[in-house]
Amino acid sequence: MNSLKNILRHHFTEHADVQRKTLDLVENNILKISEKLSDTLSKNKKIVGVNTGAGGRWQDKKLSVDETVDMVHRIQKESHVQIILFGGPEEEERNAVIFQKCGHIVDAGCQNSLLEFSSLVNLCDVLITSDSLAMHIGIALQKQVIAFFYPTSAAEIELYG
Repeated sequence: MNSLKNILRHHFTEHADVQRKTLDLVENNILKISEKLSDTLSKNKKIVGVNTGAGGRWQDKKLSVDETVDMVHRIQKESHVQIILFGGPEEEERNAVIFQKCGHIVDAGCQNSLLEFSSLVNLCDVLITSDSLAMHIGIALQKQVIAFFYPTSAAEIELYG
């Protein structure tokens, strides 16, 4: 079975030249989020964002709490990155459980405004998410996105490139 590093390396290499639409964030929001997390983020490590939400309509699109914890542990074991955990208000309870079980991750909270949430995604070198708002923001910000899909028509998937 491929290690996570090999999967990520393949993903980055294969999709490095794709042209995408972009999302421009207001510099103040980026600075606000950076300052909020400055005590917990290391400037020497890549950042992997883990968004646990999938919206209220398609609950099967997101990983379970245990699957998320297993994935985070695997990333922690196989790479030297920082992990930021975030989601929307609906994920507050599940993120508290994930944060407690994982340790050594940054909890960005679940009560961020849309611009703050977008700025969190912008901090990430890699974003792991379901087919959700975070995925679309990550694509618009030209981030490396690893997305989970479940009951989604292939005709509805667009990476803008």
